[in-house]
Amino acid sequence: MTSPNMPKAVYIEDVIERVIQYTKFHLQNTLYPQYDPVYRVDPHGGGVLSSKAKRAKCSTHKQRVIVMLYNKVCDIVSSLSELLEIQLLTDTTILQVSSMGITPFFVENVSELQLCAIKLVTAVSTF
Repeated sequence: MTSPNMPKAVYIEDVIERVIQYTKFHLQNTLYPQYDPVYRVDPHGGGVLSSKAKRAKCSTHKQRVIVMLYNKVCDIVSSLSELLEIQLLTDTTILQVSSMGITPFFVENVSELQLCAIKLVTAVSTF
């Protein structure tokens, strides 16, 4: 959708909203728990650990699939910021995009995503 000279018929609002929902789902349920242990849920229901204790127990090794998903999500966030400059979106979509752009700043170890989110938040604020 962000390619040059794209016809206006391509900008289908439902598709854009689904992409945003899909991206937010994977950020919250897959990527944030993998990159920041504070977002992990203990499957055994163990004792409550502080955020510092969770981060101390964390390993930095990531599966190849997770890294590929992380890179794709970064591309999507960057493309959404370009799309905001091209196409006007509804208020509800803008709210979803802005929450997706602000959340990475509260997550550790996602610096590339934070850079993409800066671009997205800037595009939202100029809207």
